Amino acid sequence: MVAAAAPASAAAIVERSRGNYECTIDPGDIPGLPGFDLANSTVAIAPGGVLNVTCTGSLPEGLSVPETFAGDVLCHGDSPVVTIGHIVATKSGQVISVCQARIDPFAGS
Repeated sequence: MVAAAAPASAAAIVERSRGNYECTIDPGDIPGLPGFDLANSTVAIAPGGVLNVTCTGSLPEGLSVPETFAGDVLCHGDSPVVTIGHIVATKSGQVISVCQARIDPFAGS
């Protein structure tokens, strides 16, 4: 996950990335599966200082889930703050992980 700062009065800032391996699923986030990277990310910083990180991708070749799994995931980034996010892995092998955190809009000012 990525941490950043934006002035509270600024418009939303959105960054999309493909092939960016900063989105990592830890071992056990999806029960029974090892850790792996997700290839796509969207990072949005809302004017009020809310950071939204959405990571999407596929299960690695040879891995699968017997049924769609949805659960909580720990979200951590550059700061020591850890939040709870949500992860979904489908039978077809698609994965999405969504994390949200409040950031200090005045950090780095």
